[in-house]
Amino acid sequence: MFVRQLTLTGAARILFSATRDLSVLTAAVDEEAMMRNQSALCLTLLLPFMLAACVSAPVMPQPTHLFADQLFPPPSEHINAADVFAASDKMRSYLKNDIAGLLQAKGPQQGLIDLLNNKSQLQVQYDSATTRNAAQTFDERAGNCLSLVIMTASL
Repeated sequence: MFVRQLTLTGAARILFSATRDLSVLTAAVDEEAMMRNQSALCLTLLLPFMLAACVSAPVMPQPTHLFADQLFPPPSEHINAADVFAASDKMRSYLKNDIAGLLQAKGPQQGLIDLLNNKSQLQVQYDSATTRNAAQTFDERAGNCLSLVIMTASL
């Protein structure tokens, strides 16, 4: 009976030792497999970026046939940039005397919108032939889209 107990105790110790060694070995194998999986994942994610870095867009030649500046005549008169948005005395008087109440009541933006929409007020007619500066558009009450923008910006 003593021998049998010793054998069972020894077998239990051997089994416990083998289980412990097996768990250490399994942990090492799991860690190594996990490292391989992480390396493969990193390579899989980085490979497209590394390949894309080698690609460059082709250099396109400039289309010189689209720009023929020599076909346009030089400007007939010199245009001073400061004069484009300059408000004339008539414009200042109109703002101060004729529409000051409207601008104060509704604010500058909404007042200007109402002024342009009201047919009895500013009455700027569309004229596609010429782009005018602010003072010319106000005086002649005519201009294209850019002329109207310049005039309203200067007001």
